[in-house]
Amino acid sequence: MKLGLFLSLVLISIILLGGCAVEQSASPTLSPSPTVTPGNTPSPAEEQDQVIYGKIYPGEEKSHEVLVGNVTRVSFELKWIEHKLCLSLTTPSGKPIDFSVPGVYRNICCGYDDGTCGGTQASCTIDNPEQGKWIVHVSPVDVPPGGKDYLVLVSSQTEINFPLDVYPQIYTPGQPIRIMSGPALTLGPGGSREVITWASVVADIVTPANVTERLVLYDDGLHGDSQADDGTYTNVFTDTSSPGIYGISVTASGTENGVKFQKRDATLVWVSPPPDLSIDASDIVFSNDNPYDGESISITATVHNIGEGDATFARIRFYYDERWRGEISVPIVRVPAGGTAEVKAWWVAQAGDHNIYVNAENLCSVEERNLSNNESHRPIHVSVETKQ
Repeated sequence: MKLGLFLSLVLISIILLGGCAVEQSASPTLSPSPTVTPGNTPSPAEEQDQVIYGKIYPGEEKSHEVLVGNVTRVSFELKWIEHKLCLSLTTPSGKPIDFSVPGVYRNICCGYDDGTCGGTQASCTIDNPEQGKWIVHVSPVDVPPGGKDYLVLVSSQTEINFPLDVYPQIYTPGQPIRIMSGPALTLGPGGSREVITWASVVADIVTPANVTERLVLYDDGLHGDSQADDGTYTNVFTDTSSPGIYGISVTASGTENGVKFQKRDATLVWVSPPPDLSIDASDIVFSNDNPYDGESISITATVHNIGEGDATFARIRFYYDERWRGEISVPIVRVPAGGTAEVKAWWVAQAGDHNIYVNAENLCSVEERNLSNNESHRPIHVSVETKQ
């Protein structure tokens, strides 16, 4: 297939992030994958969606071979939870594609969704892709020393649609996860959309112990969905006692207009104990306890996390006297379980007696059970005299 045909229309709409350049290896090392489908000889008449799970550590690159058959459009997606990873591709003819290099592949539109709360992804959709074995490269930009779990989803885009919906993506141990696939749609006469109520839909859940559990999804209105025969297949997964990352892959199969189909979608969820952010008046320190009017002083707050789970995105709000009206600064920090974070803000002192408040709010992890210790304050007197 000519290169011009390969670099034709591409569809995606995602926020671009810089700094993800990846050095391509002439002989990439393929990493093992718990779940890879289908086999090596895809049929053009059937869908060829593939799901690969992996884990990457700082300083390494993972590469995965995926087979792309005779399809008109293919989507490559890299999904993870928090921090930053990078996606690049090598075509079957050996041409490297790095989506982070601006202006090089203007017909290849890919991006990096820097989601701050939970799910994050990089993805690309290509029309008329070159057939054969593609290599998907995954590289770390910002990952913790303990590594980062991810999944790669390669899917052909057709008239049949079975989207996976799992929300939220962060849970506490023992909290049930509702898995929903749908509404399942296909293209009907005259371009109308028709729901699919006759498919076989199953979810495969890979637990933190790398054990795969299978769950059948139903369109009967009795398994997490209130309406039957609406093309929405659901069920509830309850075995979430172990903290960690769970991979959820849904496979929908059936026959449409005499042709067999198989569609897949996948996501990751995180099961974590809740954090407990805490701050006391003694944790608030002024660089000058007796400032003059107009003096710029620093306010340093030590925020504690006395809970069992990390507060990965904690919003620390500094304000004086009245919230919203007297806002000073609103930084966002990470406070590990059992640890602390020191946060600093600057304030131009105003004459009079004031209360300086510090409020710690957990944005993205599971909800705290105790909110009574999230805010404290210290009084301060500012002299009416200005510095001479």
